[in-house]
Amino acid sequence: MTWINPFQYKTPESLTAEEIASVFVDVYSDFSKLKDITHTFIHGSRGTGKSMMLRYLEPRVLLQAGEIKELSELSFFAVHIPVKSPSLKLTELKRLTGSAYSSFTEYILVLYICQKILRLLSFLYDKLQYQDEIESLYRFFKEQLVLEGWQPQTIENEKPSFKQMELICDREFTKSFQYLKRLSFCSQPVDYNGPLLGYQDFLLALVKNIKNLSFFPKVPFFIMLDDVDNLDIDAQRIINNWVSYRTTDSICLKLSTQNRYRTYRTESGQLIESPHDYSDIDISRVYTSKRNYYYNRIESIVRKRLVMSGIAKDDNGINPKDFFPENPKQRSGIEKEKEIIRSKWAKGKGRSSRVADDITRYAVPEYMRKLAGSSRSSSTYSYSGFDTLVDISSGVIRWFLEPASRMFEAVKSQGVIPSSQIYSIPYQIQDQEIKKWSEEFILQDMEKLKRTAVSDDNNNSNVEASVDKLPLCQISKVSKLSNLIDALGNLFRSRILDQHASERKVMSFMIPGEIGGNLSQILDFGVEAGYFVKTTISNKEGWGRNYMYILSKRLAPHFRLDPGGYAHHLSIKAEDLEFACDYPKQFVTKRSKLNEEKVSDNEQLDIDSI
Repeated sequence: MTWINPFQYKTPESLTAEEIASVFVDVYSDFSKLKDITHTFIHGSRGTGKSMMLRYLEPRVLLQAGEIKELSELSFFAVHIPVKSPSLKLTELKRLTGSAYSSFTEYILVLYICQKILRLLSFLYDKLQYQDEIESLYRFFKEQLVLEGWQPQTIENEKPSFKQMELICDREFTKSFQYLKRLSFCSQPVDYNGPLLGYQDFLLALVKNIKNLSFFPKVPFFIMLDDVDNLDIDAQRIINNWVSYRTTDSICLKLSTQNRYRTYRTESGQLIESPHDYSDIDISRVYTSKRNYYYNRIESIVRKRLVMSGIAKDDNGINPKDFFPENPKQRSGIEKEKEIIRSKWAKGKGRSSRVADDITRYAVPEYMRKLAGSSRSSSTYSYSGFDTLVDISSGVIRWFLEPASRMFEAVKSQGVIPSSQIYSIPYQIQDQEIKKWSEEFILQDMEKLKRTAVSDDNNNSNVEASVDKLPLCQISKVSKLSNLIDALGNLFRSRILDQHASERKVMSFMIPGEIGGNLSQILDFGVEAGYFVKTTISNKEGWGRNYMYILSKRLAPHFRLDPGGYAHHLSIKAEDLEFACDYPKQFVTKRSKLNEEKVSDNEQLDIDSI
């Protein structure tokens, strides 16, 4: 098995068990709660590796990876179920309303999950030696369907098996969507005469009976619903019903989201709560705060992929730093800045208590400032080198693989050497491609959000709003987010160039006090789209915490920021951020007038006072 481009991205759903076993890097030491016998929400931006994490837990992958030798060794039986699969046809369900919608949506979800479970069981266990027990389960399966309103059909050459049970689910699935399609041609309600399966009365009962099979390991099922936030808010309430049942001895729900899960209330309005009902994992937050974890994962991924592509013989064949070299001239220039800082510190002119802190804070900013010169433009700063590319990817694995794939293709397109003999990516190509890719994020991707905003404004039903948090129209939300990012990027850039600033490497901001409804929606939208990572930080009083937002380092090349190492945060009041959403240039101008020698970075700035 060889990949022509070691960094090409394939959707986890399209990968075979063998490919996943070969390319996957263990992350469960970072997210050990994922394997806990509990319901779990896994949050993370698109591309953070959620789907790969879930798929790796499937029995076939664990067997291929050598994690287990026999199915009897399983600690759980994991079934990966992609919610955004075209076969689920979620839009068809919008033809129903009220209780009809709730009942039918739960039925469709249960039927879909049963399909996936039975398909996996068919692959693993449809064998002659298990036939008697499978026949017994088959009888239970059909009897339970009849109790739920199913009208059995005579099937020629019917053979009790997991495969046959899957086919029954397939047929009912097709019939159900045929019913939904017919609704669009009828002005009057159309009776539905098929079964209506539920989580407790059917899915849970089926799982318990499967667990009672002598050949099946006595372990809970991990029902891994991937991208569950693709469900609308009413369907999410149904999922929350399931979470509230606390059925973890038989079924643990593993629910991945792209930071867009809209509600944690059940259909009855009950709030599911952590840690009583479920646990939470936020991949973006962990990988942003614990850089070494993420760095080591990317390093292992690169090594594995170089082996898969035939470029390296084993995981120790090529060092990722050698494959992605940095600009040697720039490295030399930064080292000179470090020496200057060491010399000043030795003469008692340091700004920090340790020379290492001064070097971390000021070496790169000073190098960038001198590059900029009087033109105030450092477009020649190079964003090459493995460490820099890891930093720019902002804890999103796909954000490393995608530009790396483009870099590899750029070298390959030169036609000088075959793919299997590309042992490094020239720093010039790295810099060229990463800058293009960064610019796309703020220009092309933001433009896509603007184009889709008009149609989104016609449907605000997916936003659960309180009285003081009324929905902001989508086009306004996108426009204000774009202004805010532009304001912050340019403000952070001005700090890099300000040799008098006490803290020059800034990529985040803390908001003291309450955040208003509109600003909260804009910031949440920015988190959802991957432009920010949201976390919390202790307030200066020491008795509470405030929200902090970290600007995606993918934007560093576009705004000419330093993506690496220590970065300070600014404290900016909510009303000033709202001002930035409408007047980005004025915000930067006024904030830049702040006298660093008189007002510390952690003090609040009142725009109106300047």
